[in-house]
Amino acid sequence: MDKTEILTLRDRIVGMFLGVAIGDALGMPVEMMSAEEIKEKHGRVTSYLRPDGHKWFNGRGAGEWTDDWLFTMLIAKSITEKGNVNMDDIAEKHLAPYREGALRYYGCGSATRKALKKLSEGCHWSKSGTLGSAGNGIVMKIAPIAAYYCAINQNMYMSSHDFINCHFMNSIARMTHNSNMAVLSGKIHCFFLIYLLAGIFDYVLRELCNGRGLYMIDDECEEDDLPERMMRLFCAYHRAGEERKFLMSDKGIISEFGQGSAYVYNSLPFSYAFFLRNQDSIETLYDVVSAGGDTDTNGSIVGSMLGAKNGVKIFPEHLINGLWRKDEILKTANDFCDKFEIE
Repeated sequence: MDKTEILTLRDRIVGMFLGVAIGDALGMPVEMMSAEEIKEKHGRVTSYLRPDGHKWFNGRGAGEWTDDWLFTMLIAKSITEKGNVNMDDIAEKHLAPYREGALRYYGCGSATRKALKKLSEGCHWSKSGTLGSAGNGIVMKIAPIAAYYCAINQNMYMSSHDFINCHFMNSIARMTHNSNMAVLSGKIHCFFLIYLLAGIFDYVLRELCNGRGLYMIDDECEEDDLPERMMRLFCAYHRAGEERKFLMSDKGIISEFGQGSAYVYNSLPFSYAFFLRNQDSIETLYDVVSAGGDTDTNGSIVGSMLGAKNGVKIFPEHLINGLWRKDEILKTANDFCDKFEIE
């Protein structure tokens, strides 16, 4: 990408949505394989693969996405239709794949399956979440909330601190994943997506590392301290100097952050470590997917960040054109932007 090019908010939002779907589809065939297993079977993952013989996705096609983009898309469509974050509608849209019997096809996790079963039986969304679940089910679908913040802040002001801690952030998480860890993970990722979309990511990191900490998080985590773990990562990046030569190796990241497992305490810093190391190249997405673990979600996290920072052009044509239901994805993103008159 031409470094002098000025990106529009629309291009960043479309890029972010595309990144969720592309990272999801790229990682789908190798989900839960180790880096060594991926290397032995596929080498380095740089294009869509068929998940032949996969425990969950055998028979699906190359370039197909899973629940990461599915629920991102459903939240985006709800916000577009309602013009705001309407939890009743978001809950209803989450039920669609359940009623179609498609949850296992999309690889939905156990916490989401249990929560949607409760919703289908008439449980209110405020009480349906699976108690104690700390998987990736929130970070994988929170991108539309970041886009919504940027949309409403074209014409009105709400501080990111107030926005991140407002009630619907808790509601979206606890509808399926009822734990402080899940809420925190969604808030942290949403916060940084907002500042990537705004083009001030490095500024915010610098402020955080100059003693402010993750001030936007009001909750406390009942088990492991996810904000503290993320801050250690950010400070290590910040100390790398002005040139941002963040030198953690693939093996170092894998070892430090639990092999990128589906436990969000591992997967969120794991994915951010790859992104911080190289924020402006598609090679970063290939790196994180080839590193193993919960590859579809790790890919969607990194893909969303690459797209939010660099726009659509960060993704090569073979990843865009080979994406399952590409036109629907682009329509979802552009309909969202049209709704809020985002240029």
